[in-house]
Amino acid sequence: MSLNDEYGFAELCARRLDLILEPLGLKPATNWRRSADGGKGVVMQYYAESLEREYASPIPPEVLKLILKGTEYAVLPAEFETKIQQDLEIDGLKYVKLCDADVWFPVGRFITATWDKVTSMTLGKKRGSLGEKELMAAAMKKLREVEALAPPEKVEEIRKMEMAILRARVR
Repeated sequence: MSLNDEYGFAELCARRLDLILEPLGLKPATNWRRSADGGKGVVMQYYAESLEREYASPIPPEVLKLILKGTEYAVLPAEFETKIQQDLEIDGLKYVKLCDADVWFPVGRFITATWDKVTSMTLGKKRGSLGEKELMAAAMKKLREVEALAPPEKVEEIRKMEMAILRARVR
């Protein structure tokens, strides 16, 4: 799994992601570390900090990517609407993007072994040619299902982390 953050809060986003994934029973095989590219790189025309972590997961990569797609965003509270640009609106809720999160899986064997990732485009096609808006609606629904598995105090901790990230962004 990898996480990219263009705002300088990758470690906080990684801790948030760990809390969200905890109810799914994913077992971290490593700690979060700077990505192989040195932890900094250009991601979609932005300079981003990159972290990666390996997990043992019984969840198929496509399902995990759908969950991760939802974790990339947080609801934009009214107090920040004039300070941070909204990135997405679904079901009347405004969202702001916090980070990018990807699922990587091994392909090949032995000498030819490498890693590949589940892309949003591939995910949309596998889910019946969903467009970006429909894919994000499905991701948010899946994220709400995952959060429903967590104890209320964990969900509250996740919300506090989101607020801390947003407050830091407006400083």
